Amino acid sequence: MPRIKAFCGIRPAKEWADRVITVPPDFPLDEAVVTHLKKNPCSFLHLVAPVPDNEFMQGSRDALVYRQAGENLQTFLENGYLLCDQDPCLYLYSVETPVSRQTGVWAVTLFDDYLNNTIRKHEYTRVERENGIADYLRQTGIDANPVLIAYRSHPEIEEVIARSLEHPPLLSFEKGGKIHTLHAVREAGDIRLLIRYFGDLPASYLADGHHRAAALSSYGVERRKFDFKHSGNEEYNYFSSIYFSAGSLEIKPFQRLVNDLNGLTPGDFMDAISKDFIIEPVSAAPETGFPVTTAGWRPGANSPVLKAGHFGMYLAGHWYLLSPVESAGNSGYKASSDAGNGLLTGTGSDPVEQLDVTRLQERILGPVLGIDDPRTDERLRFSGGTASSVTLAGEVDAGKASVLFTLFPTSIDQLMEVADAGMVMPPKSTWFEPKLDLGILTHFID
Repeated sequence: MPRIKAFCGIRPAKEWADRVITVPPDFPLDEAVVTHLKKNPCSFLHLVAPVPDNEFMQGSRDALVYRQAGENLQTFLENGYLLCDQDPCLYLYSVETPVSRQTGVWAVTLFDDYLNNTIRKHEYTRVERENGIADYLRQTGIDANPVLIAYRSHPEIEEVIARSLEHPPLLSFEKGGKIHTLHAVREAGDIRLLIRYFGDLPASYLADGHHRAAALSSYGVERRKFDFKHSGNEEYNYFSSIYFSAGSLEIKPFQRLVNDLNGLTPGDFMDAISKDFIIEPVSAAPETGFPVTTAGWRPGANSPVLKAGHFGMYLAGHWYLLSPVESAGNSGYKASSDAGNGLLTGTGSDPVEQLDVTRLQERILGPVLGIDDPRTDERLRFSGGTASSVTLAGEVDAGKASVLFTLFPTSIDQLMEVADAGMVMPPKSTWFEPKLDLGILTHFID
């Protein structure tokens, strides 16, 4: 029952969209990004990580950067790089490939629904990251990166989406072989319907953006406390959010690279894990058994198939498929009749224990390789999203890691089961697609 509302979005003018919209940067900014900023005065990065015009102004480095970002927003609006809709709208953001289309409803969500767990969570957050985001909001008022939320399919919502997509888009651009479009839902009747239908949902699930949701909520609480004219309608009561039907989201795994074998030889290591896993040499990286993924990729005809409950392993120049030994306590898993593609669902009471990331940690990473805390152990590295198995295996060949483990993706049903139980996923359990660039649509909270 998330409470959403329409808002006056800030978006790129069509003629400037390809120069405004940009990939979120890694911090601190590397030299290539700084060079990009200097060459492109209308990049949205100037609103996120600007270089202050005057380094000698008084104030901390962060304060100067945030002040510059706020000033740059006004400059972008004055120059026509960005436009602000005058009437509140809901928006539809779509990512289309030759074989699929993912469409999300872009709205703003009352932060109380994050705090009261109407929007259910599955990750811990770190206070220092929350504080950094909140400080940026406090100084700039720019809510530039939406929280990604999943909901169980709702036919009436899909009907309104389909009807609204028939209108011409506000923006359309091609990137990475995909077509990205932004539509506005302006009809008052359709806006009311979407607000009502989302309010009817029994629950929704925070997929990506836990730190942003936490920071925006704490900032909203702060603003309420000091606003003596608070009415509940102010923009600071809401955060930018995009809702995707659970079935349309694509989840990719985070693979695991371990720097060393904890003092073991490759042979000793394989002996140690053989009590829990059948180790089968294979000719290539085991790939997930989806006939066609959302992105349109299909595994090679001769690729070993990786299913839930199984792992790929690259060690000492060779690929292996690790299959669970039934006597190793795996009877708590069963193939789901409706999961398809070999998905497994838990039959036990603890949905976290049923996750492949948990099983890898509890059967190999912890007891054999001595990685007791995957959140902090520097011997363990994660690689999510688009990194190929071949590229990651190259890190082992180059001596940058000793062993690579590849995993079957966590399913959205598993995530929702964990969230419904009020539990937390292990670190780096899910990589969600689509990933949104910066600058497509901005919510100004002041």
